[in-house]
Amino acid sequence: MLFAHVQGAVSPSPNLIRAGILITLYEYAHSKLDTASTSIKSCAKMAQALGLHELMYLQETEERLEGEEQRNIWWAIIIYERAILCDIMPVDQFLATAFPSSIVPLPLESSVLDKSDEVHIRAATRLLGSAIDIEHLSNFVGQAQAANLLDQVLSVIKTTDRNIKLLELPKIDERLMGLLGVLLEKSYSTREHYCGAIAICIRALHVLHGYVSDPTFTQLEIWGQNSAAALNTLSEMVIDIAKYYNKHFNPLDDDLPPPAIFYMAEASLKHLYKDQCFETGVETEDYKLLRKYLDNLKSKWNVI
Repeated sequence: MLFAHVQGAVSPSPNLIRAGILITLYEYAHSKLDTASTSIKSCAKMAQALGLHELMYLQETEERLEGEEQRNIWWAIIIYERAILCDIMPVDQFLATAFPSSIVPLPLESSVLDKSDEVHIRAATRLLGSAIDIEHLSNFVGQAQAANLLDQVLSVIKTTDRNIKLLELPKIDERLMGLLGVLLEKSYSTREHYCGAIAICIRALHVLHGYVSDPTFTQLEIWGQNSAAALNTLSEMVIDIAKYYNKHFNPLDDDLPPPAIFYMAEASLKHLYKDQCFETGVETEDYKLLRKYLDNLKSKWNVI
């Protein structure tokens, strides 16, 4: 409410948009999805008023650092709007932002922005449509690439042409699994944080296979079986992540997990309950482990 008053009283600025994004993340983490969706759309409207969406296509800006920071703001809006949409039904709702084309530069981590011009220029040449640069893959870049594929999932689901869906969804599934594999490998080998990117990948796969496995979409039994198997595999991945996190969980450290992880865990919990617990009403050990994982994650944000 206070933020809405501020928006009405002052002109849009990058700092005001950053504040709006932080508020969005708080709302997203506290399961206020409709409010978070409204907030991120307000951020998009302010950013468009400032022309930040047009900066994506400019090769040079007068102030390099300022220009890249503002590009990053627009990237954050694009990513979070789609991540939030995954958990708002129906998923074919209106998006306030259009996903940029493959020729735009990928976002840059703050650590890169602070580097020399030579390092920065080399990083800034990596485009959304280029092959995944495993060596220089960061969490922010991974989130942008995952959000790009999520956007494709949402776009295909929206189309009314069933043949396009049957043709395109398997291709997107393959690309998502490829990106997820790279992110998991990087995470395990470097111990760096790729949680946000991994969560968006897995949520995109949840949306895709949840849609495909719905009998109202396809009468092809093999499709339903394959998607059911994919959802089981995703749950196993999340269980492995949960085991590691629970084992190393420290309530005193100040690392805030990205809210998208909450919804990744919740989607896996729902699938496990339906697959393993529904008929007996008895919670399995995997279900209990995931619930503990979710509780640990939410405790970081003081979510009750």
